[in-house]
Amino acid sequence: MKIAQVSRNPARVRLSLDLTRIVAYDVKVESQSVVLSVRLPSKAGGSLSEKLVVIDPGHGGREKGACSGNVFEKDVNLRIARELAAALERQGVRTRLTRDNDQVIGLAARSEIALNNGADFFISIHCNSNGSPNSVSGIETYYHLYEPSPRALAFALHQGVCAYTGMCDRKARSDRSLYSSGLAVLRRLAGSGLPGVLVECGYLNHASDRARLLNAEYRRKLAEGIVAGLKAYVEGTPIR
Repeated sequence: MKIAQVSRNPARVRLSLDLTRIVAYDVKVESQSVVLSVRLPSKAGGSLSEKLVVIDPGHGGREKGACSGNVFEKDVNLRIARELAAALERQGVRTRLTRDNDQVIGLAARSEIALNNGADFFISIHCNSNGSPNSVSGIETYYHLYEPSPRALAFALHQGVCAYTGMCDRKARSDRSLYSSGLAVLRRLAGSGLPGVLVECGYLNHASDRARLLNAEYRRKLAEGIVAGLKAYVEGTPIR
């Protein structure tokens, strides 16, 4: 890590950090100073092949999620999740799906599966939608509130997915931008040391995004991008 002072004004010091890998960080404001703490995020280090990843295909059963004609989010989520599981298993990673069929699972129960199985990572797969068809396109990745390790994981996976798919980058962001208490499926993981994120893989009510989400090659690239992001997080491997 290289640290360079950018500003010459002693009253306003700006530092530029040149980091060689993804890290977790905290910022603490004290009376006379601002303290920046940088460290390896939770579950980082070693090899990705040593990890257990729980993959959560959002919705299921009567909970169809976003819809466009006869295309239901629950089905697309499951296809992406299966593709991701296969891509990880080719890397020697152990995986578990919260559901591998069309069934209803409670939001808290999904993260409980990860906690009860000693998972290293939790990745919830979703497709987006809004009230105005064809108005918004792209990928968003959510982490819970301002937790450092989930934030680092979200930025790593988001960078990988956007790089591999070429989709519009709608940023990694806190789930507090959606709800004051965050997303229920990530809330149960708070303080557990198990980093979890939710990836919105495209807008189902946008014609171009929908065509991509229904394309097997796009789903393969999504999976490869997530794998690349996990490698960057765990092993420090640059995303190419």
